[in-house]
Amino acid sequence: MSKRIVLIFTIVFLTYLQVYSEGLFSEPEIGFYGAYGLSFQAANFQKLPGVSSCCPNYSGGFGSAFSLGPLLKFNISPNVFLDTRILYHISSGLMNKS
Repeated sequence: MSKRIVLIFTIVFLTYLQVYSEGLFSEPEIGFYGAYGLSFQAANFQKLPGVSSCCPNYSGGFGSAFSLGPLLKFNISPNVFLDTRILYHISSGLMNKS
């Protein structure tokens, strides 16, 4: 997986160098971003195949998510930009029983 990420990043970076040298983009802006969110799950099942459970029915749940990473922004025109991000994302949640 990490080789694939490095390959994609290299292709994006080399493409940018080619386009920037032709004068289509302005100088890039480098930054950092982060986000936090809440998630809600809806479920209606009694069991999973091959997994023992004493719960008669799962009805849903809630959780949270957090993401962060660096970003690279290219201004194509005053109203249009291209944004490239590397994302690290963590999600968690708890299921409720009815």
